Amino acid sequence: MLVSGGSDKNVRIWGLDFGDCHKSMFLFADKITSVKFIPDTHFFVAASKDKSIKHVDADKFVVISIVGHHYGEIWGLGINSVGDCIISVSSDRSIMVWKKDNEPVLPY
Repeated sequence: MLVSGGSDKNVRIWGLDFGDCHKSMFLFADKITSVKFIPDTHFFVAASKDKSIKHVDADKFVVISIVGHHYGEIWGLGINSVGDCIISVSSDRSIMVWKKDNEPVLPY
């Protein structure tokens, strides 16, 4: 499975066997700047210039939660090797760490 996002505001989930598009999802109000799979899962996070980060299930094609929100455009995402921390960087000159707990994902 592969995920891509771009200036058309769509996230596309691709199959690697035949290169077919499994699903195209309109998730954001502005360009998508970063998408990352959470290690060893079919979940991914995506960020956009609309200042939001969304957690998505690539098997069910649903948004699980809105992870975070910056005051400026989000330029990039990182995920630790365990998959319980999401790091985001923004044009508002902030770096935020979002820690997953038994509760919804909260800023750390």
